[in-house]
Amino acid sequence: MPPVSAGSQLIVYICAVNERIYFTYIVASRSRNLYTGMTGDLRTRVYQHKQKLHPDGFAAIYNCDRLVWYERFFDPGNAIARESR
Repeated sequence: MPPVSAGSQLIVYICAVNERIYFTYIVASRSRNLYTGMTGDLRTRVYQHKQKLHPDGFAAIYNCDRLVWYERFFDPGNAIARESR
């Protein structure tokens, strides 16, 4: 890869910071129930599952609070399509 000037690195860094990242994820219970979801903030969403902050939801009812898989996307449409598979 050719050397990049400091100015170019700054532009690349600014673009990367402004990009949104989306995640499709699976959380599981000890009894192997699975919940698939999509979020823009995986850390917060897993915390919500662990704390059962949505007590009437499937994941809370079936104790799905263990992150077992995730995939990162830059396009929310691709993340939604992956969640639907």
